Amino acid sequence: MRIMVSDEPPLVENWKPPPANWVKVNVDAAFKMEEAVAAMVVRDNEGKILLLDTCIFTAMSAFDAEIKTLNWAASKASSCGWKNLIWISDAKEAVRLILDHSVPANWPSRDEIKFLRNIFTREDWKLEWNCRPANKLADISAKFSLSNSRVIFYYEFSIGNLPKCISDCVLVEQLAAALLRALLHHALSSSDVRFPPESHSSLHEGVKLYVYNSRSRHVEGVRLRAMEAALADASSHGMSSKDAGKQAVKEGAKAAKLATKQAKRIELILF
Repeated sequence: MRIMVSDEPPLVENWKPPPANWVKVNVDAAFKMEEAVAAMVVRDNEGKILLLDTCIFTAMSAFDAEIKTLNWAASKASSCGWKNLIWISDAKEAVRLILDHSVPANWPSRDEIKFLRNIFTREDWKLEWNCRPANKLADISAKFSLSNSRVIFYYEFSIGNLPKCISDCVLVEQLAAALLRALLHHALSSSDVRFPPESHSSLHEGVKLYVYNSRSRHVEGVRLRAMEAALADASSHGMSSKDAGKQAVKEGAKAAKLATKQAKRIELILF
């Protein structure tokens, strides 16, 4: 039997690994009353943290803080000679202004904007906007540094020393990346799954479709088992066939709703 996977859209997008041979750099800023913090999180395609760094500085606005954060992180990466970088920021207006050269850079931070516009013309650097859940670790790190007036600097061999609120986020996202790789391997090796043409052979999208399809099968199995149990219980209590059927449908729907809710919680972590 060949199963056509569902095309149900994701509930929310979370951090996902970059393609092989690329590194993802998540950046974010925290700002309060002219004090600001820049945060950058560098991870490979397995979700392993290579660097987590923050910097405290002053800014005139939240937008100014976001621009200065990108400027600080890009300068650091350029001086280190890093290549094949996918940059992620949840500051939509800042990303738009940097990528759209037709918009005049008549902001107080125009020098930083000009620098960023120039450096992101590199073929091996890509700047993208993504929602805050996909940028969670950088967001938490920036806010922690701002609220504690404490700079964070950790690299891959010192991750165990991170503050608990940050290390918890690291563990969750690393688990999600590991699960995603396992699901990818299982999906690609499964003879029951056929990826639709509209997925454009995107492995990550294909895995999401596979997970949603697996959820549908799981929920349906839970519903049927709950109905069978309800029918058996009704029969043992001498309930009429009509009433037993109604009770079975009710219990099946209740169990399916709970199973769907639980599955969606897992998907939120994965995607």
